[in-house]
Amino acid sequence: ATNTDYKYFYWGPNNIDIAAITNITDRETAKTDFNGKSNTAAIIATPDTDSKTQVANMGTYCIKFNEMSGTYADWYIPAAGQLYEIYTNRTYIDEALTNIGGTNFSTSNSYWSSSENSTSTAFYVNFNSSQVGSNIKFDGIRVRFVRDLQ
Repeated sequence: ATNTDYKYFYWGPNNIDIAAITNITDRETAKTDFNGKSNTAAIIATPDTDSKTQVANMGTYCIKFNEMSGTYADWYIPAAGQLYEIYTNRTYIDEALTNIGGTNFSTSNSYWSSSENSTSTAFYVNFNSSQVGSNIKFDGIRVRFVRDLQ
């Protein structure tokens, strides 16, 4: 399942290499990362000391989203491989979201993944072009939290 909120956020701690997340060096390898839960936990556990990103980073918002979501508190930021699978199956996912009153993924936007590329960059998935790319962590990109279906 995916949440219906998709705002622009910074990736997280800028210029900090999160040791618990394996740095992925290329796009194809990023498509094999399905560690969204553990990546999200590592992002949340890493103090963000950058004044530009600390308030509006996606890890901070994930904590707040889980606190506000009511019934479920197990939302996380999908890894690049998970997000790419969502992109690949977005027609079916959007149909399911429509059926339950959710908000579809926008085909004109990119979404941050929880996959780290380097100290200063992380991966996103573009839902218009299918591109998995990396960008600087302090650029604002949309975020969609997910949770596993039970």
